[in-house]
Amino acid sequence: MLRNTDATYGTVAKLLHWVIALLVIGLIAAGLFIGTLDDDDPLRKRLIGLHAPAGVLVLFLSLARLGWYLVSRPPALPEALASWEKILTRIVAIAFLVLLLAQPLAGIIMFDYFDAPLSFYGLFTFPDLLAKNMDMVEQVGEFHEIFGVTLIVLIALHLAGTIKHRHFDKDKDVDVLKRML
Repeated sequence: MLRNTDATYGTVAKLLHWVIALLVIGLIAAGLFIGTLDDDDPLRKRLIGLHAPAGVLVLFLSLARLGWYLVSRPPALPEALASWEKILTRIVAIAFLVLLLAQPLAGIIMFDYFDAPLSFYGLFTFPDLLAKNMDMVEQVGEFHEIFGVTLIVLIALHLAGTIKHRHFDKDKDVDVLKRML
């Protein structure tokens, strides 16, 4: 089934979730590694050249995911969840969506201020809209880093909640992981 049902996510939502998750984890790992390299290291430039279009892909997939959720609403949270768990789940979901849009946009803006062409796998290049400004590269770069660290925290919260519901809650109706597998 392509569409979400009242009880589970459909194939489209599952595919978008897992592809975005794998890309984000890989991008975070790559970003942390890139941060350890000297500015003049040729490997840094090559990795940024791979990191940036993958980040743009996350942006496109996140927009597709948002659009899909408008067409095929996600299943309701299990009734057995405590009200604080439902609230935290919604906060984390909204924060993920905001960051999965803001993080790649910050990267695109950094490229633009750096006056570097940003190609999306050779299919197209983003237009140069902003004047070169290295101070802005630094400032937007700080946001990019903060967003990345915040994503790490959200991933940890998401995983902790999933593990709690799957392995520690007595009511197996709250095992939300089975809805996404």
